[in-house]
Amino acid sequence: MFRELLSSLTMSCGAAARQLGLMDAAVRLDARHHRCGRAWAPHLARCREFIGRAATDCPGRDLAVVVGSGHLLDIPLDLLAAAFRRVVLADVAHPRVARRAAARLPNVTLLEFDATGLHQEVMRICRNRVCAALPVPAPPELPGPRPDLLVSANLLSQLPLRPVESLRRDLLEVAEQDLAALARGVIDAHLEWLGRAADRVCLVSDFLRVVRGDAGEQERMDLLRGATLPPGETWEWLLAPRPEALPHADVVHLVRGVADLGRAIRAGHAERPAPDAD
Repeated sequence: MFRELLSSLTMSCGAAARQLGLMDAAVRLDARHHRCGRAWAPHLARCREFIGRAATDCPGRDLAVVVGSGHLLDIPLDLLAAAFRRVVLADVAHPRVARRAAARLPNVTLLEFDATGLHQEVMRICRNRVCAALPVPAPPELPGPRPDLLVSANLLSQLPLRPVESLRRDLLEVAEQDLAALARGVIDAHLEWLGRAADRVCLVSDFLRVVRGDAGEQERMDLLRGATLPPGETWEWLLAPRPEALPHADVVHLVRGVADLGRAIRAGHAERPAPDAD
């Protein structure tokens, strides 16, 4: 409890993100990592290694932007700072560890960035409690020059969660199918935005939630709501070893890394990754 209080008091976060619960989500993520650090370690190491390889292979060396930088658990920041003239960490909330890293590395800066483009409009709708139509996702352009490398780090599946939960909670009348369409639209909009925001894009995202008990698999859920990812590298993330989330089962997320998203999309490869891929 003290760790979560300290984390919330030292978090840099805008009003919209706070009201939508995004700061609280970042605090809870840090607390879960503290509890489940050993279980998370292989996933986080794989993320850092994968992003590091994508950075090493990137032909441009001026600007790298990381969207979803968070607590930097999955980001090889020192490698990025050494490889690029400038590095921008973009997120709705910047915890103390990110601010300290930016102060330590002179070519690293922080950017408060709503990757959905929805937060202000969702706040307005929730205050009014009624709306004629739900908002359309509109990811904003990144300020400054075009990045040489753009990283979307364990963010894609998370983007719709808080806006949709806030609308479900606060609107007097809202159809579940409309909320589902909005959630899918946020995911599709982020993928489309990545495809045009930079020539070299590294995407890391979980895409499938699996619950495993002693007798095997009990449940699975599509985290991308039917959206497809190009092929790449796939690994498992033991998100919640028992009894963190469930007393008698583990929660595992399958993660896909695509080192050059634009090239994969241009090649026309949009097949859904097999859940048991290596």
